[in-house]
Amino acid sequence: MHKHILLFSSVLLASGCSASMEDQTSETEEEVTYEADGARCTVGTAYQTRVKDIIREAFGSVHAKEAIRVAQCESGPWGTKARNGQYEGLFQMGSWERAHYGHSRCAEKQARAAHAYFVATGKTWSPWECKP
Repeated sequence: MHKHILLFSSVLLASGCSASMEDQTSETEEEVTYEADGARCTVGTAYQTRVKDIIREAFGSVHAKEAIRVAQCESGPWGTKARNGQYEGLFQMGSWERAHYGHSRCAEKQARAAHAYFVATGKTWSPWECKP
């Protein structure tokens, strides 16, 4: 995960931008929301309002801000489409974690799977490279 995070930071720094994505990514960027198998499916980044709302719903008020920060750090501008080796999605969950907690290209399912993993590990962010 370090490689893709560092690469992204290098691109921002090389372009003269700060490393803070909060300032660099507009909430008005395209969010793709569509029906997949009868369920609502949102594809986007953890900087977009709809995806933040989905993460808030999955994690609840106590851990929502932390979860949003972790997702922003883990997946950067790639959001639900982020891939780094075996790690995928908003929360960059590995293949074992995805097999056990679920995965989809949809933010809704990615956030619920990450929350289930978070709860199973004692409500700690230790499994993630990025911390809140």
